[in-house]
Amino acid sequence: MRAQIQKQQAERKESFKFYFSYKDLEDIVSKVFDVDIHSKTRKRENVNARMSFAMILVKMGTTKVSIARYLGKDHATVLHYIKCFDNYFNSDKDLRKKHNQVLDVYNKKFNPIDELDRKTLIHEVSSLNKEISSLHCTIETYKEKLKHYSKEESRMDSIIKMVSQRTNHGKEKEIERKLNTWFNGIHN
Repeated sequence: MRAQIQKQQAERKESFKFYFSYKDLEDIVSKVFDVDIHSKTRKRENVNARMSFAMILVKMGTTKVSIARYLGKDHATVLHYIKCFDNYFNSDKDLRKKHNQVLDVYNKKFNPIDELDRKTLIHEVSSLNKEISSLHCTIETYKEKLKHYSKEESRMDSIIKMVSQRTNHGKEKEIERKLNTWFNGIHN
C-alpha cells in the first residue's frame, strides 16, 4: 500500500513538474542562450544551454531519465551534464552569466499555482486529500504495530539487558551459538 502511494506521489509530482517546468524553462533557456536546446549540434553554446536546463531541473528534483527523454538524449548524457556542470560553471564566465540569468528569470516567472485552471486545482486538492486520508490510515496502522512491538520488547527487556551486560565484545557469535543450542535443546 505504501509503495503504491509513493508511486502515485511520484507520478503526480513528475506530471506537475512536466506541465510547468519543462516548457517554461525551455523558453527561458532558449531566449537567454539564443539556441534551440533540442538541436543535435555539439556546439559549446548549445551544450551549455542543455547543461543549464538539465541542472535546474535536477535541482528541482526531476529525474534524469525524464529530462533526457525531453531533450531527446540518453540519460547518460544528462548524467554527464550534471557531473561536468560545476567545472564548466566555475571556468566559463559566459555559462555562469547566462545560467544565472536563466535562474533569475525562471524564479521570478515560475509560480505553478498561477498557471492552474480551476478544474485542475480542484482535482489536485482532491487527490491530495485522498493521499492525506491514506497516510493517516497508514500512520494509525504503524502506531498499532509500534504498540505491539513495544509490548513484545518490554517483555524481553530484562533478558536483553542481562545478555548485553554480560557479553564481552567479540564474543557475540559464541553467545548466539550457545543460546541457539540451549533453545534447541528445550524445544526438542
